[in-house]
Amino acid sequence: MNLYFIGQMIVLGLFYSSLMNSKGQKTVIHTIMVFNLMAIGIQSCLDHEQFFKYNLLVIVITNLSVIVFAMLHLFNMLTSEKKYYYVTIGLILYLLSSTMIFIVGNINAKLDSEWKFLLWIFNSLLLILFYLFILYEWKVSFFVNKKK
Repeated sequence: MNLYFIGQMIVLGLFYSSLMNSKGQKTVIHTIMVFNLMAIGIQSCLDHEQFFKYNLLVIVITNLSVIVFAMLHLFNMLTSEKKYYYVTIGLILYLLSSTMIFIVGNINAKLDSEWKFLLWIFNSLLLILFYLFILYEWKVSFFVNKKK
């Protein structure tokens, strides 16, 4: 699971870095990614088992970093073309809410099965909503209108 979050941060960090116009913003994104990888590496060196367990540090710093990258992109879109607008909005909504669900993951283990089920249903619905944002972005940005 930790590899998924690290990979997600790297891929989305490089994606948002490619969308940035300012060299300073690209440097900020790359610096944050390197800092996060160093922090995860240091934690893994100090406690090898943490890398193979449910690790809140990895989940929180990678997801919040991607949210920061997406917010930078939204900030840039205030004065420029709305490129990947809906994907960015959907990503922010999904990552914020799923990060909160993962943060309460340790508490979730102690809840009864009904509450666990409701939390994961909520997460699944948010993922479907995120996919709908991606679908709408595809339709708006890439679907060729035959009437034109």
